[in-house]
Amino acid sequence: SQASKGPRGKQQNGVTRPRPGQDRVAERLDGLEGPSIDPSRYHRPADGEAVITGTCGDTMAIRIYVQNGRLADLTVKSKGCAYSFSCLQAAADTARGLTPLQALDIDADRVARRVGHIPEDHRHCATLAVHALHAAIDHYMRHRPAEAFQEHQNADLT
Repeated sequence: SQASKGPRGKQQNGVTRPRPGQDRVAERLDGLEGPSIDPSRYHRPADGEAVITGTCGDTMAIRIYVQNGRLADLTVKSKGCAYSFSCLQAAADTARGLTPLQALDIDADRVARRVGHIPEDHRHCATLAVHALHAAIDHYMRHRPAEAFQEHQNADLT
């Protein structure tokens, strides 16, 4: 069991949060599995991003791109078991097209249902994926508060 503080950061609810000033997200993506995030694919940096490591040692990285008040694109990478990657991809697929505030309503049960059968000893992967998604949205809202509020007001919430 990992101590409450370690080289990765502070642990809360089974998720290790990065410490302030810790390596940038892009630098932490090396060695993660999944579709590669090609910076030349985008003409602008991600609107929100997060890298989360669970107590199991699995690491999930997610980047969100907001357009017209909605999550237009999400890119994911993971280092860990297949359930970890499947849950992260399911969380991203579920959030695509939603407003950031609507995506905050996505929970681990919804992700687990989208993935299908997940053994009980891997249910934490769905929770970790949701934490990563919510952390990326939190990053977006903290660093672009005026845009986030304006885009939320302009988004068609039907």
